[in-house]
Amino acid sequence: MSAATPERREAKARILVVDDDPDQVLLLKTGLEASGYGVVPCSSGAAALDVLQLGPIDCVVTDVLMDGMTGIELCERIAGAFPDLPVIVVTTSNRLETAIAAIRVAAYD
Repeated sequence: MSAATPERREAKARILVVDDDPDQVLLLKTGLEASGYGVVPCSSGAAALDVLQLGPIDCVVTDVLMDGMTGIELCERIAGAFPDLPVIVVTTSNRLETAIAAIRVAAYD
């Protein structure tokens, strides 16, 4: 590689991070980018669906509890439109029902 051609480090994958809490988005974004991933932040399920129409995303990480569309609803919509796209649903809830609901709508197990 010549000195005139700077080395470009490609991201491992593009991850769509969806949460209506900007602090959580920043936390996930910072950690994922430090590990070499490209991150596309979104503050709502509706915005996430719009982003998915624009270009390639390799994985979605979404919170469960959000205003408007929940993470479970988002996961269900993604599974219908993009069946091969893995979705990871995160939550601070320790309710087993939440985990079961996420897996039922195709969240990554």
